[in-house]
Amino acid sequence: MTLAQFDLEQAWAGNVPSRWRWSRNKELLAESLSVSSEGAEELLSVSHLTGITPRSEKNVTMTAAESLDGYRLVDAGDLVINTMWAWMGALGVSKQAGIVSPAYGVYRPRPNAAFCPGFYDYLYRSTPYVMEMTRLSRGIWSSRLRIYPDVFLSMAIPVPPLEEQRAIADYLDRETARIDTLIEEQQRLIAMLRERRWSVVERSVALLDWNTPLKAVAALIQTGPFGSQLKSDEYEDGGIPIINPSHIVAGEVVPDPRVAVGADKAAQLARHALEEGDLIVARRGELGRCAVVGAAAVGFLCGTGSALVRFNRAFIEPAFGAVVFSSRRNRDALALASVGSTMDNLNSDIIGSLRIPVPSLEKQRALVAEVGHATAKIDTLIEETERFIEFSKERRSALITAVVTGQIDVREVP
Repeated sequence: MTLAQFDLEQAWAGNVPSRWRWSRNKELLAESLSVSSEGAEELLSVSHLTGITPRSEKNVTMTAAESLDGYRLVDAGDLVINTMWAWMGALGVSKQAGIVSPAYGVYRPRPNAAFCPGFYDYLYRSTPYVMEMTRLSRGIWSSRLRIYPDVFLSMAIPVPPLEEQRAIADYLDRETARIDTLIEEQQRLIAMLRERRWSVVERSVALLDWNTPLKAVAALIQTGPFGSQLKSDEYEDGGIPIINPSHIVAGEVVPDPRVAVGADKAAQLARHALEEGDLIVARRGELGRCAVVGAAAVGFLCGTGSALVRFNRAFIEPAFGAVVFSSRRNRDALALASVGSTMDNLNSDIIGSLRIPVPSLEKQRALVAEVGHATAKIDTLIEETERFIEFSKERRSALITAVVTGQIDVREVP
């Protein structure tokens, strides 16, 4: 018995029913190294959110390789693992044939193996199994851990009777579909609430005079470092955070400790350091997303996908600048002026050329207070709905874990 097998059995002791047997992945699966000769097959995407799906159905901003020959062939029922993102759950059992990046792992069920694809799709993507893969992955940074074939194939796996595997898959298909429908309804509610919020913001600034170029009232407009200046392998867990658009959440700077650099690299990027009162904005993706830098974010670094605007405080209050920048009028102007064929992409010239209103500082403060009062209830509803969605996702994950480990017996469930 290997260390990987022993530890997982011990971790799940008392949870897995005694009627289930234990095996190892290599007894159920074999790595498939078959590759496409022409790359004409359906290109598949591997996501921690949706498992294995056709890339054509995803909103993917990364440019596909010019040639797909040499990509790995996938059959329906194969397990596909993104070896670099397995720690996030980027894996799943494919429901269709296709091809994936040669950097991914493809594992095919052995002939006559007790392997129900639906059951193992849930099990391999369950929280405890992903955690075990994370523990056994190798790498210097947590964000770049890799699960190698020899390690994965040595991992222990519970093997219920095949009939019970099918019953579990059918049960989870029904129950997770109900939860997913509820989550989708709540997400539509959030979209409606945000639309209402934008309308409130729009009304507050619509009648102002939008004739002043932003660069005329800014002390600095600067995009984040080029990709060549900041590479992903330079990230250092727990260092000085890099702020990209995904870290600008509901008008707040929310850093990810995994997207950070050490002191030496931060010193090299010192010109991109954030100061209190700066407006950090997304220059890719969701245009108009922005946040005023507070005291807690001072010294963080503007990321490659972001830009910072440092206002001349004699003309613009940062909070007012955020209201204007996030307005529908400004978002529409940014979209029209943006460059790039596959996604919105701003530069400092485009941002500086934006026309904005510059009322008196007294009126700016009054408008900010008015907007804050008018949107407070909407923001509360959005926060409550987001918490409900998170609770639903947690419930979904807990249900899957309980069922695939046998804590809930679904054999008698109609």
